Amino acid sequence: MSRSDYYRQYAQECLRLANETHEPNKKAVLIDMAQAWIRLVEQAQRNRQLDRVHPTPPPRQIPAASRA
Repeated sequence: MSRSDYYRQYAQECLRLANETHEPNKKAVLIDMAQAWIRLVEQAQRNRQLDRVHPTPPPRQIPAASRA
C-alpha cells in the first residue's frame, strides 16, 4: 500500500467521524483534518511523479584534499 493510500484512508476516517458527531466544532476540525490528509495525498502523488521523471542523483564524492 502506498503512502497516498494510507493518507486517503485517514481522510476517509476523518470524514466518517465528522459525519457521526453532532458537535459543530468537532465536525469542523475533522473536516479540516480530512482536507489536510487529501493535500498530503496530492503532494505524495506529485513527489512520486517527480521521482520517476528526475531520479535522485547519487551523493557527490568530496575529493580527499577538500576533506581536511
